[in-house]
Amino acid sequence: MAFGIADPSGALAGVSVTYTWQAWQGGDAGQCGNHGTHVVPVAPVRAVGNHIRVDTDGRPGGCDLTFAVSGRTDVGLDVQSYGDDDLGQCPSHLPAGQYRTASSAAPVTVRVDTDKRSGGCWLALRLRRLGR
Repeated sequence: MAFGIADPSGALAGVSVTYTWQAWQGGDAGQCGNHGTHVVPVAPVRAVGNHIRVDTDGRPGGCDLTFAVSGRTDVGLDVQSYGDDDLGQCPSHLPAGQYRTASSAAPVTVRVDTDKRSGGCWLALRLRRLGR
C-alpha cells in the first residue's frame, strides 16, 4: 500500500499527513514490511509516499497503521476500516460507512491482524474540511 493526495488547486497548502506502520508490541516485525513513519505527499499531480507491505502468513501478531494530520486545524482525514468474514482480522473495525477522523488534535490507528485466518480488512480514506 502507498498513499498520496492530489491537490491541483493548492487548497490544502500547509497540511501535512503521515502514516506510521509498525508491528504490534510483542509481534513479529517481519509481518509489517517497510515499517516506520512515512509522509503522504500533497502535490499538484498524482504522487504516492513509500509503500508498506502486509505479510499474512501464519505467524501471530499484526500491524498498526496510524494516520496523523498536522499544519492545519481545519482539515481532517476520515479513516474507515471494516472487515469481511472473520472480524478478528480487523480489531479496530467499524460498521461500513462509519469513520474515525485524524486531525491536528488526534491521530487514528487501524489494527490489522496478519495471521492466516480467513477474511480481510477494507480501508477507505476521505479528506475533508472540518467544521462545515
